[in-house]
Amino acid sequence: MEIFIIDDDELLCFILKKQISRYQMLEIWDTAHDGEKALEILAKAEEAERVPPDIILLDLNMPIMDGWEFLEAFSPLKKNLAKQPKICILSSSINPADREKSKIYPEVIEFFTKPLQEEKLELLSRL
Repeated sequence: MEIFIIDDDELLCFILKKQISRYQMLEIWDTAHDGEKALEILAKAEEAERVPPDIILLDLNMPIMDGWEFLEAFSPLKKNLAKQPKICILSSSINPADREKSKIYPEVIEFFTKPLQEEKLELLSRL
């Protein structure tokens, strides 16, 4: 199962890569530090006929294009992808409104609070 990490925190990305490497069922598809770059990577992957990731780990608070803006821009793009990635929000937000808002996006299947706990990675490996 391939995971695309979209998060502006380089240290967190490094830690996630180390955590994910411990699971044989999981591997990193790519990383991006903002939503705009993530959309570029996904569009280029589509053009190159590269299979999209199985899961996108998406931060909400990022510069340039935040997670909410990414979700809005991703909706038209996802229709052209060879398969539909599942999105798991990974945020430092503890605001219940963010969790509720995430439910309006059908591709969002989980809302995790940072840091990502090992049992959540275990869950990802079974999705």
